[in-house]
Amino acid sequence: MLRSTRRLDRRRRWGAWTKVLLGLAAGSVSPSVAQAATYVKSVEYVEIAVSTGSATVNLTKSQNAANCVPFASAMAAGTASLGRVFGDVSLTAGSPPTVTVQRGQTGGTLTVGVYVVEFDPVYVQGGI
Repeated sequence: MLRSTRRLDRRRRWGAWTKVLLGLAAGSVSPSVAQAATYVKSVEYVEIAVSTGSATVNLTKSQNAANCVPFASAMAAGTASLGRVFGDVSLTAGSPPTVTVQRGQTGGTLTVGVYVVEFDPVYVQGGI
């Protein structure tokens, strides 16, 4: 019962993030938050399922990977070990740019939901 509650909580968070990020991109949120929308050039959601090794998905909005940040959340099925859940998420520049999820463990399926947010480099300064 606790697991199903956790899954529901994750889905609610994914849904909440979808509304916030899409609202920012569309400029349909409150004025103070809408101003922040000028910092965001694009938002794309991809879902990647990985059983073994890695899986890659192409992005469709011609993003510049150097200006993107992936926000990821994962759900595991068919495994009880937390050590088998974690995966690495990476962006690769190219035409088209790609998102890759890689896991070193086997057993079960890892489903990773990734929001790729492209920021306008004019407004957002990179850190060191």
